[in-house]
Amino acid sequence: MSLTAALLMAPGFEEIEAITCLDLLRRASIPIVSVGFDSGPITASRQTKHIADLSMEDQRHQTWDLLVLPGGVEGVNYLRQEESVREMVLRHYEQGKWIAAICAAPSLLFEWGILQEKEFICHPSVQKTIGERGLKEGRRVVVSGRLITSLAAGSSFEFAYEIIRQLKGEEVVSLVDQGVCFGITERSL
Repeated sequence: MSLTAALLMAPGFEEIEAITCLDLLRRASIPIVSVGFDSGPITASRQTKHIADLSMEDQRHQTWDLLVLPGGVEGVNYLRQEESVREMVLRHYEQGKWIAAICAAPSLLFEWGILQEKEFICHPSVQKTIGERGLKEGRRVVVSGRLITSLAAGSSFEFAYEIIRQLKGEEVVSLVDQGVCFGITERSL
């Protein structure tokens, strides 16, 4: 069975988090598509422009094995206001699919009732709104059930590698790392 994955690209998304994830998952032969909310270029948090593979308008009822939510305050606020995103995330959660959220994006999981009874990590600026129940301070990536959360842009490699580890195993993480030389085996998650 082939895995399927999607990453949501809303205006204001955090480039490093999204592009690192897309790149490393594709290197691991995990077919991941970017799903955008604009028909043309999407302006990310640092004003870089990106073209999504697919349109959210056409994908709102689609389900993948993995759904990735990058951070970026503006991007997360955009996702928060889209009812179709909430419905999609809840559908994935209820069906036992993987959901990965980094930086400010775990706040969406909290608001939509998914983080209750789960361990997580998120950007320090968001921690005060989520609270400390389940918060794993000092960690860069946390896996709790089928949820993967991560700290911020600086933990993007660890985040993507943990997704690969969960979906395809440690050997594939090592193979990908041989090409990009991040040195994951010397780092602690």
